[in-house]
Amino acid sequence: MSEYPQHEKLATVKDMSQAIGEFLEWADDQGWHLAEWHKINSFGDEQLRRIIPNHTEALARYFEIDLDKLEQEKTHMLEAQRASNVEVDQDAELAVVRAATEKLTEQYRDTLEDLKDLGR
Repeated sequence: MSEYPQHEKLATVKDMSQAIGEFLEWADDQGWHLAEWHKINSFGDEQLRRIIPNHTEALARYFEIDLDKLEQEKTHMLEAQRASNVEVDQDAELAVVRAATEKLTEQYRDTLEDLKDLGR
């Protein structure tokens, strides 16, 4: 199983989800909405109520993607990337320090040689 199962599922349904989402947007633009009948009083009167408040939530529900878990995975991915960036930065800093140390060591050796030459 993947470390990020919700993202994996999302990637699998991406094209179909995109097509359905575009259709829902188009239907909204046409004034068409998915709705269901709800009783509004004890006399049995009913009215239609829109049942899709948010296309993202509807698509996630249809494709069985848990949006809370998806957000947790995203947070975990970002934290892992930040940690990786810190490691890269630390490696880069270490390389700079090593290069500077080598240069200073070389200059120190040259200075010692110069001092030895003066003492002769």
